[in-house]
Amino acid sequence: MGLPAQAPAVYILNFIGTAQAGKDESSFKSALLWILIGIALTAAALILGEDHYLYRYLSNGTRMTDILMTIYIIQGVICLANKLGNEEQAQRGKRVQNMIVFIYALGFVFQIVNDFLNVEKISPAVLAACGFAALILFIVAYITFIRLLSKAKKMLQK
Repeated sequence: MGLPAQAPAVYILNFIGTAQAGKDESSFKSALLWILIGIALTAAALILGEDHYLYRYLSNGTRMTDILMTIYIIQGVICLANKLGNEEQAQRGKRVQNMIVFIYALGFVFQIVNDFLNVEKISPAVLAACGFAALILFIVAYITFIRLLSKAKKMLQK
């Protein structure tokens, strides 16, 4: 099992962007908190190493911080769109938020199944399929999130 969803450099970039956005909307400040917690969990996982019994829990904790960070960033985009009177962008943000929460929840379930089920009782093919399904879901969620952020940036540039 590799390191959690985001590498430390990505957390730093998220931190900088979210800190700037936090000046305009409080939801981004909440996202910032989850980024910091994610950095701490990632650092602890790296220090302990994959062989440590806590590594799996830290990795899953990092995945949860990713979900919460994403939700708060989307909530910040929705709030900014509402402040600017851009109802279309606010509605898009709500749809994307609901979709991403569903995708992350389903992907997280697949990941947990893959991480915690006893391999002796479950076919390796089933476990591999769960891992692959989780990966595909996370990629779809990430692309959807990036597209929302791109549209939000365009909204702010108008």
